[in-house]
Amino acid sequence: MFKKLVIAAMAVLVGLVVVWKLELGTLLQTYWNDWAGWAAKQIPPEQRIKELRLEVAKIDNDIRDAITAQIKVAVEHDKLKKEVEALTKTQEKRAADLTVMVDALEKGTTSVSFGGENVSRKSFVARVEAHRAAFVAGKESLKTKEDTLKQMNEQLELADQKVYAIKAKKAEMEIRVEKLASRLAELRRKQVVGSIPVSDTRLGSAEMKAKNLEELLAEEEKRLELTEKYLGEGSTPAAKQEGPSPEEVLKKSKEALENKAPGDTN
Repeated sequence: MFKKLVIAAMAVLVGLVVVWKLELGTLLQTYWNDWAGWAAKQIPPEQRIKELRLEVAKIDNDIRDAITAQIKVAVEHDKLKKEVEALTKTQEKRAADLTVMVDALEKGTTSVSFGGENVSRKSFVARVEAHRAAFVAGKESLKTKEDTLKQMNEQLELADQKVYAIKAKKAEMEIRVEKLASRLAELRRKQVVGSIPVSDTRLGSAEMKAKNLEELLAEEEKRLELTEKYLGEGSTPAAKQEGPSPEEVLKKSKEALENKAPGDTN
């Protein structure tokens, strides 16, 4: 039982160590990526433009390497092409000779006249067989060489296309780098203009003072307007009038009594 507990504890310990190492590795990788990203951002754009121009210039070296490899294949191609041309002529002659031999052999005579000499039929048969074997072997060899020549042609054409594609891409990259350099130069000019020290603190203070003065003048103008309205000449409030006299009250009361409403008997 104790042994099983020890084994289980060791398994747990190993698992914890593995997990810790995995987490530590991930953490270190995260730190490394962050640092690499930070370091990359510290490289000024001007330096990046120089690096780009250098990389684009190095493309010529790749083209030279491609040309060197292409030269080897081209030399082998030309050599094989000459071999195919020579073997083709040889095969044409072998085919013509074999045709004549077959015609002579078909006559069935005991001796065969061929090439200005008379040869026994048995000897001539051996000669025809050797010629036939050479023709068949040459035919197979010619086919192999022609297939190889075709592959080399395709290889050279593909290499030629790739070289011209690389040259075209290089021209595009040169234009792209110059555009980036132009954009960077324009950005730097704007930064120089934007970095000219122009303080607007005093202007803001002056605007605030002007605003306060405008509000003060507005208050004074309104004060003057209301003062003239209520306290100016001809605007003095009328003196408090006294109530009506007893005579006037009596007179108005009698007039009210005389003007009774219709149907009033009192």
